[in-house]
Amino acid sequence: MCGVIGSLQAVEALKLILDSCKSFLLTYNGYENIFKKVEINQKSERCLVCTEKKIPPSNFGTCKNQIMRVSIDDKYKIKWKDFLASPTQYLLVDIRNKILYDMCHIQNSVNVPADTLDENNEIFKDKRKILFLCKKGISAQKVAAKFLEKGKNVFVVDGGLTKFKSEIDLNFPLV
Repeated sequence: MCGVIGSLQAVEALKLILDSCKSFLLTYNGYENIFKKVEINQKSERCLVCTEKKIPPSNFGTCKNQIMRVSIDDKYKIKWKDFLASPTQYLLVDIRNKILYDMCHIQNSVNVPADTLDENNEIFKDKRKILFLCKKGISAQKVAAKFLEKGKNVFVVDGGLTKFKSEIDLNFPLV
C-alpha cells in the first residue's frame, strides 16, 4: 500500500513542479477504498504572494491582535549546568499549572502558577535568587520580564524542562 500512495504523491509532486495542470488535492480513504479529488484555487494575478511578488514592508505589523514575543536579556538566563552546579543559590519556581507540576517536576522546586503570581508573593521574601521555570522557557521569560520591569532580581532557566530532558535527564517524564 505504501508504494502505491508514494507513487501517487510523486506524480502529484511532478505535476506541481512542472506546473502542467490544475492544482488539486488527492486524498485516499483506505477504510472505504475511495479516492477524493479536491480542486485548489488557482493563482490570482492580483495576489502578491501567488504571483511571487514581494510583500510590501508596510503590510507587516498592521495586525491589531499581534502576539508579542517576549525575550529577556541573556544575563537573566541560567543554563541547567550552572543551576545544577549550585542549586542552593536559587529558589526554583515552576510556573506551570498545578496539574502539570504534579505530573512531573524538578526536585525541590516550588509550584506557583503564573496566573497567581504577583509581586507580594512569598517567594520574593526568600533570600535566594528566584529562578522561573516552565516547559520551554517562553512563559517563564514573560513572567520574568514583568518582574524585571518592577525591579525584582529574577532569572529564567534557559530552555525550561524541555532542555532539562534533552541535556540532563533523557528519562525525565515531561508531559
